[in-house]
Amino acid sequence: MLKRIKAEKLFKALSKLLYSYGLTKKKSNRVSSLLINADLSGQGSHGVTRVPIYLDKLEKGHLKVSAKTKIISQTATTASLDGNWGFGQLAADYAIKLCIKKALKNNVSCVTLKKANHIGRLADFTNQAAKKKLICIAFSNLHGTSHIVSPFGGIDRKLPTNPIAISTPGPKKDLFEMDLSTSSIAEGKVKINHFLRKKMEKGFLLNFFGKITQNPKDLYFEPKASILPLGGLAGHKGYALALAVDVLAGALSKAGCSSNKKNQHGNAVTFIAINIQPFTSLKIFKNNLNDLYKHVKSSRLQKGFKKILVPGEFERESRKIFNKKGILLDKITINNLNQLFKKQKLNFSF
Repeated sequence: MLKRIKAEKLFKALSKLLYSYGLTKKKSNRVSSLLINADLSGQGSHGVTRVPIYLDKLEKGHLKVSAKTKIISQTATTASLDGNWGFGQLAADYAIKLCIKKALKNNVSCVTLKKANHIGRLADFTNQAAKKKLICIAFSNLHGTSHIVSPFGGIDRKLPTNPIAISTPGPKKDLFEMDLSTSSIAEGKVKINHFLRKKMEKGFLLNFFGKITQNPKDLYFEPKASILPLGGLAGHKGYALALAVDVLAGALSKAGCSSNKKNQHGNAVTFIAINIQPFTSLKIFKNNLNDLYKHVKSSRLQKGFKKILVPGEFERESRKIFNKKGILLDKITINNLNQLFKKQKLNFSF
């Protein structure tokens, strides 16, 4: 059900595919590299499996190939952007680069983005700021749509997965890289389990009748299940975080919060960047992170655990493995890609 494909081969194929749909070579390369990096980082839910969805939206007119991200308003430290329903990765790339530029000049910055299609892995953008020796925080909602998460104490689908990402410089060359959904699991991971016909672990899904289900199919077929908020018995915390993301990403960007209004599906994002230097030296900052890492890693291990990881460590280890051995793709995603290659008369097949 799973097949390994070398990242280089996958990049070349995806870039040619996106180019055949009208993206410039430079933009095709950028979108492809970000999607593949999600897979390399062990986050396949935000990677190559999304390509058929993007191209379906393009054919339906919901995604515009030639769209340009525009600045609606800005100050020295802020900006409001409109992605004009182009590729989300390109709009978010533009937004984070502007946010970085403002923070490097003025120490802090905040940039909002609305009307962007799916942006992919949020940490791929906050990491760009961390590499410039900045702290970066990001919040993303779904433009008021994609209600697949139940509120704490509820059964019905009322919220999106609403992710949060935080990246900072790390003790050495590695980054502190946190990227998580405010739901108990990302929707894309449920979809992959559905493709693989693999049972979910208990505690992720609640069926239409309010009972825990382990069948990922229940999320996609009537009567539809919902994803539970992050936190298990303390799910009120994940639920509160989800609402906060809707406020910070949706309300602030004017994209809108989750509601019964009919909005186009997409991402709205708020990026906040902070320059470390006015507060402390980079050396002291990194030393503090180093002390923190050593402190938590010195804990005795629970049964079944080999070591304690810090944010970003899993992704770095995944990138080493998948760059060497190849990215794992499920059979359905491979078949979907092969059909698109054939449709566009491209000489690729996995």
